[in-house]
Amino acid sequence: MKYRNRHKRSMGSGSALCAMVASLALSSGAQAQVSGASADSDDGVILVTARKRAESVQDVPVSISAFNAGELERLGASTIEQTIGVTPGLAVTGNGLSPARDFRQIVIRGIGANSQLEPSTATFIDGVYSPALSFDSDLLDVERVEVLKGPQGTLFGRNTEGGAVNIVLRRPDNEVRGRVSFAYESFDTAKANASISGPIIRDKLFGSLAVSLSHSDYFVKQKGAAVLGENPFWPGRNLEQEYNAKNTNIKSADGQRDISARGGLRYLPAEDLEFNLTGHYSSFKGVDQAPGPLSSCRCYTVDGDQAFQNTAENYGFALNAEKSFNTMKLSFIAGYEYADSSAPFDFDGTRGRVNNYHDFDRTQKSGSLELRLQSDTTGPLQWLAGLYGFHDYQYNSRWYNFSNMDALSGAAPQSSYDGLWNQQLAILKRDGVAGFGQVSYELTPKVELTVGARYSYEKVKVSALERFEFAPNGIITSILSSLDYGWPDFVTPVNNSKGFENFSPSASLRYKITPDLTTYATVSRGFKGGSFQVAPVEPSDVVPIDPETTTNYEIGLKGSLFDRLLSFNLAAYHIDIKDQQLQSSVIRGNFVATTINNASSSKVDGFELEATLRPTSRLTLSGNVAYTRARYKDYLISPGDRNGDGVVTVEDQVNKSGDAFPYVPEWTYYLSADYRVPLGSGDIVLGANFRHVGSTTVGSGATSSDPVYPLPGWDRLDLSLGWENANWTIRGYIQNVTDEYIVLSRWRSFQVQPVANYWHDRVDAPQRLGVSVGYRF
Repeated sequence: MKYRNRHKRSMGSGSALCAMVASLALSSGAQAQVSGASADSDDGVILVTARKRAESVQDVPVSISAFNAGELERLGASTIEQTIGVTPGLAVTGNGLSPARDFRQIVIRGIGANSQLEPSTATFIDGVYSPALSFDSDLLDVERVEVLKGPQGTLFGRNTEGGAVNIVLRRPDNEVRGRVSFAYESFDTAKANASISGPIIRDKLFGSLAVSLSHSDYFVKQKGAAVLGENPFWPGRNLEQEYNAKNTNIKSADGQRDISARGGLRYLPAEDLEFNLTGHYSSFKGVDQAPGPLSSCRCYTVDGDQAFQNTAENYGFALNAEKSFNTMKLSFIAGYEYADSSAPFDFDGTRGRVNNYHDFDRTQKSGSLELRLQSDTTGPLQWLAGLYGFHDYQYNSRWYNFSNMDALSGAAPQSSYDGLWNQQLAILKRDGVAGFGQVSYELTPKVELTVGARYSYEKVKVSALERFEFAPNGIITSILSSLDYGWPDFVTPVNNSKGFENFSPSASLRYKITPDLTTYATVSRGFKGGSFQVAPVEPSDVVPIDPETTTNYEIGLKGSLFDRLLSFNLAAYHIDIKDQQLQSSVIRGNFVATTINNASSSKVDGFELEATLRPTSRLTLSGNVAYTRARYKDYLISPGDRNGDGVVTVEDQVNKSGDAFPYVPEWTYYLSADYRVPLGSGDIVLGANFRHVGSTTVGSGATSSDPVYPLPGWDRLDLSLGWENANWTIRGYIQNVTDEYIVLSRWRSFQVQPVANYWHDRVDAPQRLGVSVGYRF
């Protein structure tokens, strides 16, 4: 059935937009005397802080995609994931543990594909590491986003072997600034944003506050209603109350609701001393694309018997302090981040088997300190040295409720699961320290040599347990003994710990061909921390997983030509990966479960080209293309008794050497055009952008329950028409103009599927219309 026959696309179904008022007691004043950082200099050059100092993006020997707040707004991107296809080399990988939004991870240049534990690309907000659970939080009140490609281990540290996303927040100053915007889109989607900043005590104390609210009926509809299962060992208590005490309300869900807030204080007690304190909060409630074989019908309705509400909460703060001396600057950064997520869903996605559902409750707490001393001059020598320490706590509770596993027509026999309640618990505590330094020296006015290194040590402790409760039809007739899987009982965990160390050097040589044209060569190393399984099936699974390391060899050419009529960035790279952490399926007794193992070696080759052409003052053309060829060099999977003959031999192993990485399209490209026509006190602005993401695959191929399966490529065209001046912005837009059916990712529950090739699809929205109005001062 066609989608347009199932849902209304009109924007007239309107729900009331929540009123939002944000206020801050600010004194008025003239133009700022104490200015905050700026994303662009007066001549339009983009400034970035990829090397912990402000410099032109064209002078940094690193491949960088930078977006200011205006560019993100025009793209309709409120998260990093929404820049896929726009940022060359960027993708998002799925997670075998859960298809929920908080279990996805950023992939840059293929690094981090098919991962599960620590991310390979870290996100930093105001200099503070953001936990994996909240990596893609709302881009609220940001000045710019810098996507740094290639290992950033020397300056940014752990989990940056693929790259780093550096989110720079606005700094309030003496100028009073404010902005209010409202948008309404298809699917009864309403969004409101407000921000204000300015002086509290002129020249001394400044403040900022931003709030974002959104509500949507959402474009994926779920049939059915949530049903609570009762715990047979504690009558009267439902499963959520027993296993996830902080999330006791499983609710039927339809639609999505988001709220985000960010505030900041900037204090200048002296000319050479500055403090910046920022805090943020975000909350999500609603449907997060419950599993279902959507692509088989090319529809947007999941026909399961249950529909659950997913919840996520994140908050944190960052303190940045800077003290300037005659030729040096001392920086201190302290941060704390908290993230919690609960993601229940009907894991079989059908009505045939009722009351089956899966939940993953996850909590992460992270605190960090950094002390950095660096040069603060404009001479040929630039240097920095620093110390870093952190503590990270992660709670993972994953469980299945196999209430009804009666065999369905065409389904694989799974009757042994009938009535089973299964929980996997893992608590990980990670402590680490690091020391780092970097020196840049201009050998000549045109040649700069940079060398740096970082030493890191981390210790990880784990406490893990799996529980089996067997009560077919709600009546305890048997209990699957934990001894069958090696666990001593239902309550005693298995503990383990291990320390990991890493040395990440880097070196680059930059040559300025002309003041506006730069070439460079870089060698850099990064790492992803070692860890333990977060969903073990047997005690033997509670063993260390080695750190993953990458070495990146890169050459690049960047700059502008023809009096800055054309600007471009070109980079080509080769990456060697050692001990790559990869998820696959494994056979444990009667179960097929997810696991992590280390591949011996892999490699990635590719190039990226970004360019912007401004043939007239009214017309801007831009685009990019990226090619990524990612292959395993030496990867052998040992999933267990794959042949089902009762004996595990080398014949059961799967050789993946030479295969392509999943979730990594070889080709992506992007084209955009903006044209301005003066009208009255402002400009009419016409915009168009087109993005293409090539096809790839999902699945490891380790077992028949986890085959390699295609993930189709997709194209998307967006159009916009608006009018804007210094204060007002009025804009209408159409996203996915051609109404393409876009499958973003696929997920498979290994334990049971109604049919052999049953994949749960996460899809992008169909064609949608929107209008927005904004006012700034």
